[in-house]
Amino acid sequence: MPTKKYALIIGNGYYHSDAGVKDIPYTLSDARAVARMLRHPLIGQFNDLDVTLVLDGPSWLIGRKLEDLFNNKKSDDILLVYFSCHGYKDDQGELFLLSNNTRRRNLITTSIPVSLIKSLMDKSLSRRQILILDACFSGSFGKSLTKAANDNIPFEELSGTGKYIIASSTSI
Repeated sequence: MPTKKYALIIGNGYYHSDAGVKDIPYTLSDARAVARMLRHPLIGQFNDLDVTLVLDGPSWLIGRKLEDLFNNKKSDDILLVYFSCHGYKDDQGELFLLSNNTRRRNLITTSIPVSLIKSLMDKSLSRRQILILDACFSGSFGKSLTKAANDNIPFEELSGTGKYIIASSTSI
């Protein structure tokens, strides 16, 4: 059976007043553009039905969609997750991706802890995973990785298997 490609595209631009952050509506157009690019027959070549777009979703829905994406996949399936949202680091330095129902005082249950994403990626049978984080502090996700962007990874090494994380900012 040929390799299948699945994508979950998440854009959160509007936040509850208790989140303590300003709205960033451009994240929604960014997410739509990524979904269009992936579905394009000459660019991403993803099947329309295998690209899930979540705009301004609550944390419980995003968590469920993440779990659906990583569960019950084959080892050669390609899984791509794109987040465009606010990122927030707590006092212990843990990164959280904010959703439309995030409350600062209930951060663990009203946002997406990156530890959840790491766990889902680690447990998935897929050996071909791509995570793109367009959020403040997103570089802190990759602290445990063996190579950083400044390691000059040759392009040919980016094919094959593994976990690829692209972060839009540093961990600071």
